[in-house]
Amino acid sequence: MKPDQPTTHSWIELSVTVPEELSDLLVEEAVSITGRGVICQDLPCPTGTETRITMYLDQAREREWMEVIAAFLQGLHAESPFRRPFPVEKNMIPHENWAEAWKTSFKPIRIGDRFVVRPSWETYSSRPSDLIIEIDPGQAFGTGTHATTSLVMEGLEGLVGKRSVRSLLDIGTGTGILAIGAALLGIPRVTGLDIDPVAVATAQENTARNRVDGKVTVIGLPLEEINGTFDAVLANLDRGTLLSLSDKIRSLIAPGGTLIVSGILDTQVDAVQNAIGLSVLEIRSRQDASCTWAAVTFEAG
Repeated sequence: MKPDQPTTHSWIELSVTVPEELSDLLVEEAVSITGRGVICQDLPCPTGTETRITMYLDQAREREWMEVIAAFLQGLHAESPFRRPFPVEKNMIPHENWAEAWKTSFKPIRIGDRFVVRPSWETYSSRPSDLIIEIDPGQAFGTGTHATTSLVMEGLEGLVGKRSVRSLLDIGTGTGILAIGAALLGIPRVTGLDIDPVAVATAQENTARNRVDGKVTVIGLPLEEINGTFDAVLANLDRGTLLSLSDKIRSLIAPGGTLIVSGILDTQVDAVQNAIGLSVLEIRSRQDASCTWAAVTFEAG
């Protein structure tokens, strides 16, 4: 799956063809690196079946990610019985082409029982109980179309239906979609956090557009500079970031509070669960075109 947000620069489309039995290993590595899904295509070949795995890399991080992927492929090839090099194809997708294709594909989407996310340029006939989130992503991540975003939103809706939540921290807020959803559910004090100044500006615009800027504060600080505790914390991040920030994330949850994490594959749940070290209330998963994503709800003692 392609990234669900536009950008002001180009994307790198990288395709690697490997024997089918090695495809799961490469898919997990690609998702861990990029934090996004991939496209898998089975290809018949004389020796059986091969899988072409296509991933999309932010051009701004091309060198970094290409070095990591190249090292992984080298190790994968060395440990496999296959002597033929894995075919690799790389293409540039200009921003102009990407942005137009992305915009035409972003339509209103229902998430959970009450949330409806719609782009600012689309109309929608709502039900009386609907909570409409109007999003203009700009250059930031988060439109609700990705499985991890919807898993967190559904978990948040279920949480508010079961217990009182007076404060919430959304780590890596992106467009602000989760923070906005929290405010619409009635949480009175919501903080959206992101280190990307573009995301901070986009989230501030979206909170104002949805008339929840009185409840939601969007700030651009590193997580390490955040103090205090929150009744609920949301962390829709990638596996590596969750592992590296697990101690700090845990310290921000109030006693008896709740943490919902996603951005991980179902095969990565155990590692994240061990790093967080809290009681697990629920694990939910969702299959998309390339892999199975997971969300884990924890409770602080």
